[in-house]
Amino acid sequence: MKTLWITGNYYPQIGGLQVYIDRIVNSLAEYAEVALLTESTQQAPANQHICHFTVHKLTRPTTVDEWQDAADSVAEAISIFEPDIVHFSNANVAVYRPIVPEGIRTVATIHGNDLTAPWQWTPENDVTTRIVHGLNACDRVFAVSNHSAELAARWGVRSPCTVITSGCDIEFFRPLRGGAAAIRRKYGVAKDMPLALTVARLVPRKGHPNVLEALHRVSFPIHWLVVGDGPMREAMINAVEESGIQDRVTLAGEVSNEELLRIYNACDVFVLTPEEREYHGRVDSEGFGLTFHEASACRKPVIGSEVSGCQEAVIHGITGLLVPPEDPSALAAALERIFTEPGLGQMLGRGGMALVRMLGGWSRVAQQTCEVYEQVLSGAAGNLLPR
Repeated sequence: MKTLWITGNYYPQIGGLQVYIDRIVNSLAEYAEVALLTESTQQAPANQHICHFTVHKLTRPTTVDEWQDAADSVAEAISIFEPDIVHFSNANVAVYRPIVPEGIRTVATIHGNDLTAPWQWTPENDVTTRIVHGLNACDRVFAVSNHSAELAARWGVRSPCTVITSGCDIEFFRPLRGGAAAIRRKYGVAKDMPLALTVARLVPRKGHPNVLEALHRVSFPIHWLVVGDGPMREAMINAVEESGIQDRVTLAGEVSNEELLRIYNACDVFVLTPEEREYHGRVDSEGFGLTFHEASACRKPVIGSEVSGCQEAVIHGITGLLVPPEDPSALAAALERIFTEPGLGQMLGRGGMALVRMLGGWSRVAQQTCEVYEQVLSGAAGNLLPR
């Protein structure tokens, strides 16, 4: 079986979508012959068994000629690789579905914002209509959560849909012995102060201001370490300076995976409280929340928002706590519970690690994806895996 994955989101960009694509194509390479097509500015996969194609301005052409050049390049890659299945890695790039020759099966993965708040450009003004047409011409669509599947149905996607929950690199993200004291020294965290961690891009949807406000309402001091970068960085720096607790907030920016593993292990609780926003007919929401499972794999309790895909990534009372979004008082109460109720944090951490390990990591995602590929190639219809 040969599959060509098409994406405009890959390294050196950093985010959940980039991690998802890298991990799944690497795992798929164990079961199929895989090629990855990316923007010309993006890196090749580290796995040398994965063939790499590049296209100039795949997702953001600015003229009709640039759009046509990109489409021609995609068609050329398909002709060279001769895949059995073309897999559009997110809803955006499904706009290239019409150029796939007859006889080649097509599938697409829907994450959430790639459909409801797309960043793709096409010559037509209504890019969402073009995306939905492309998805409806696919033999099957995947969704990373039930939330994403519901958005797909709401946006008029009628292709058969299979929900496959995102994986987690459980061999890499794991509890470590020692090293927490060195991380605390590096980031200026007092030895005995509770440490809360957030790992997320600095964008409005992720809810960083909600966490900052909650810290004011907790009855004891907590140090907040924030990993990630983005367009809200300056605004966050200013907000922290105005908060009066700047000595207890560290904006670490982007870090390596090895450093991130050590940071997860050094924290006492992972906190991420995204919001779901609707504006001008678009929805900006959290499709799943991969970082919740990374923290859980390190046996850490997590706190998330009771909204969107977070409700599927966090099981309230089992792997973590869910609180209403944009509610700093509720978040403050959850933080106090973690640090004051005997054994609660340890229980949630154990529950989270057990869940993530039970789900089986990226190899499980690749196996389930290949099962669907085989069914698509055989012409079977309907939902193949339970939502």
